[in-house]
Amino acid sequence: MSDPTPQPQAPHPPPSDAPVPAPATEPAPTPEPALEEGLRAQQLRKVFTRALGKSVGTCSYENFAQCFPTFAKNRPAQCQYVWEQMIKHWQERAWFEYHAILAERGVVKGLNELDQLIADAEERRRTAPPGFEPVAPSMLPPAAVVDAHLTPLLQAAAEKVNGRLEAVQADNDRLMRDIERQRAEMKGLYEKLLEVGANFEAAVETVASAVGSAEQFAAEIGELPGGA
Repeated sequence: MSDPTPQPQAPHPPPSDAPVPAPATEPAPTPEPALEEGLRAQQLRKVFTRALGKSVGTCSYENFAQCFPTFAKNRPAQCQYVWEQMIKHWQERAWFEYHAILAERGVVKGLNELDQLIADAEERRRTAPPGFEPVAPSMLPPAAVVDAHLTPLLQAAAEKVNGRLEAVQADNDRLMRDIERQRAEMKGLYEKLLEVGANFEAAVETVASAVGSAEQFAAEIGELPGGA
């Protein structure tokens, strides 16, 4: 009677036609950054791509299979699939975090500003008059260094204050127009009151005149012969 206990089998590698994940030399599909990447931002992307590729390269299928020898021996195809999915998730997650950090810290904007600053400095050096020798920052007088640091801050503060002053001036102009409109309305009401008062006085004089005429008429009637 044969022994039903399964005999151990020698481990065998995955099929030669099994798909192998592409190395991490290109980013996985992720949202494009809002800003166009300049020279240094592109170099940063290349450095990150190489670093990620080296990290992913250390996790080969052979190393992965050694961590799960039983699973790799009994289910090589499934082990290959799990390894591929792990590598894919690793790459996608790494690129997601990369773009998230760039967006959160404004890295692309800062590197682009640095590119522009260096380009401006090179342009000033190129267009400098003959014999002009640039002064190193360490050789500048303290006042010039302080001014160089404070001028951008003071300009930004001045722009902010000017913006507030313009807003306050606009509010003052609007309030002045409202006050002038209210003054005109009050003047119109006052003139109408004067007109009504004058009409009232004229009406009183007319009534008084009518009453006087009536009394005089009654007196004249009483003086007639046969009067009351």
